[in-house]
Amino acid sequence: MVGMRILIADDNATMRSMLEKFAGRIGRFDIDFAGNGKEALRFYREKHHQLVIIDNFMPELNGIDVLRELRGDPLLDNTHVMMITGEVNRQLVTTIRTEFLKIDDLIAKPIDFEKMTAKVTAVVSRFNRKNRANGPLLRAADPVQAQTTKDATLTADVVDRGSLAIIELNGKLVNSNRSVIAKTLKDMQTIFAKTIVIDINGVDEIDDFGCGTLAIMSGWLSLNEKEVLLACDDCATKERITSLGISKLVPEYKGCLDII
Repeated sequence: MVGMRILIADDNATMRSMLEKFAGRIGRFDIDFAGNGKEALRFYREKHHQLVIIDNFMPELNGIDVLRELRGDPLLDNTHVMMITGEVNRQLVTTIRTEFLKIDDLIAKPIDFEKMTAKVTAVVSRFNRKNRANGPLLRAADPVQAQTTKDATLTADVVDRGSLAIIELNGKLVNSNRSVIAKTLKDMQTIFAKTIVIDINGVDEIDDFGCGTLAIMSGWLSLNEKEVLLACDDCATKERITSLGISKLVPEYKGCLDII
């Protein structure tokens, strides 16, 4: 089995231990630990991890400096980088944008581990899809219940992991798939997870109906007091979904569709 490689870089030993236990609840991983920026840089250049969780404030080199050193490394495109910071301020965001640093998520302290679990699970889901021939990465011992609905062009897998559920869509999300979406929403009524990840990275075709459907699904789930995260790597699709304005489609929708 090909294991997903994770690098956890934090100078605080207690935080490293917490993050190790956190990752262990999600799946089986090959984890390296770095206590400072120079160690993090060395480990990444040796193994090119698929997920890097790095603290911004560390001795030797801080998180920003590590990513400055790695800027231009083509293998970094295949790495999801989460930076933990004491404060997400305008200066930090401006630095990331203007210097084109590879940071996919900013995690503010104190860490919301429930939301972070959803983000990491989405990363794992993408890795699993690329390595599906090697078998499932998530631990078989985990209490997982799965339901599958499909037609000729779309498959919807609903995976219930307790406090987190994943809706994984594969195929074509178009007007002809109404019955699959309706059945999937019906299945969601029996799931009590507070956080829902809708993963559409397996969708190879999506029309305006599909984008609208995602917005309505998110609105419906939000009305049922769910936090909804959309896992989508395609920038054009993100823009299409965002431009629809969920609040216009579902006036009662009070939340925000968080695209990860």
